[in-house]
Amino acid sequence: MNIVTRTVCGIAAAMSLGLVAPAFAQSVSKAVSMDEARAMVLELPEVKAWQEERRKAAEADRKAPATGGILTGSRMPMGKKHWSVTFYTNPSTQAVKWATFLVRASDGKLFVEGEGGKPIALEKWRKSAAKPTS
Repeated sequence: MNIVTRTVCGIAAAMSLGLVAPAFAQSVSKAVSMDEARAMVLELPEVKAWQEERRKAAEADRKAPATGGILTGSRMPMGKKHWSVTFYTNPSTQAVKWATFLVRASDGKLFVEGEGGKPIALEKWRKSAAKPTS
C-alpha cells in the first residue's frame, strides 16, 4: 500500500469512527443510583398528580391521614436489579399501596410493578391504570 492510499484509509477510518462513536455512546446507558431513581420517579407527572391529590385531601380534612408514604429499596424482578419506589396512602394508620415504580439500575428504564411483581413498561401502564386513586 502506498502512502496516499494509507492516508486516505486512515482519514476514512477516523471519519467513520467519528460518526459511529456518538451513536454507540448514546446506546450505552449509565447505571442509575437509588437517589437518581427516586428523583426520576418523583418527576413523573402521574406521581406529581398523586402527591397533589393527597395534599389537597389532607388540607380539606384536618383529620385526614398523612399525604402519603414513600418507600425506596431494591428488587430483582426477572433477575435484574431494579430500584423500587413504592407510594402508600394512609401510611400512619393502614397503609394502602398506590403503585410501585421500578427503575432498572443498569440503565434507568422505568417500569411499574404489575401483578405478581412483574415489571410493566411505563408506557403500557400509562395507557391502562395511571390514574391516581386516593
